[in-house]
Amino acid sequence: MVPLSGESYTIQSGDTLSKTAEQFHLAGGWQVLADANSASIGDPDLVLPGQALQLPA
Repeated sequence: MVPLSGESYTIQSGDTLSKTAEQFHLAGGWQVLADANSASIGDPDLVLPGQALQLPA
């Protein structure tokens, strides 16, 4: 289980998990972001605009 920071980010059009992980300088990259949101992300290659992601600590 990945510890969460308590902050969230809403996916915008054109975003990917990789871009979002880079934007927030997440150690572990898109994988840790996907793991932190495993309950809401079935396919890490498919995130949708408006989808809220929890940011890992």
